[in-house]
Amino acid sequence: MLAYNILEVTTMAEIIAIMGDSVQQFMWLVAVLFFGILEASTVSLVSIWFMGGALIAMVLSMLGLPLWIQITMFITTSALLLIFTKPLVEKWLNTGKVKTNADALIGKQARVTETIDNNKSTGAVYVDGKTWTARNTIDDIVIDIDKYVEVVRIEGVKLIVDYK
Repeated sequence: MLAYNILEVTTMAEIIAIMGDSVQQFMWLVAVLFFGILEASTVSLVSIWFMGGALIAMVLSMLGLPLWIQITMFITTSALLLIFTKPLVEKWLNTGKVKTNADALIGKQARVTETIDNNKSTGAVYVDGKTWTARNTIDDIVIDIDKYVEVVRIEGVKLIVDYK
């Protein structure tokens, strides 16, 4: 290794270039491990894409390519993985998701059992064998008993319904 005047070195990239390829390889290995541990701790597909980018950059470092190429490929690979594989992976991971409990009511038809009047804070509907407190999506419209409505969302313990 050549002797350098430390006062002449001004950037981290220069320091890494002086120290050689082994430091660059170690730096990318640390990045791979960091992003892997971060992903394992969050389990929400946050950093796995950067782990792939760091792995590619580490291989490029082993091939002796300059640091600027390694960094460019890290950014490019991470972005491409994020853009093209995240939607596929999320779709694959969410295939078995089944609506449970109250979420299963969204989109269902319900029968009005108490007049729904948002201005008077009254209203109830019967859906899936249970009676729920209900409010209309539009405040000024009153929905009479025995009309059918669609459940559009849930706010707390109230069903928000839409009369068509």
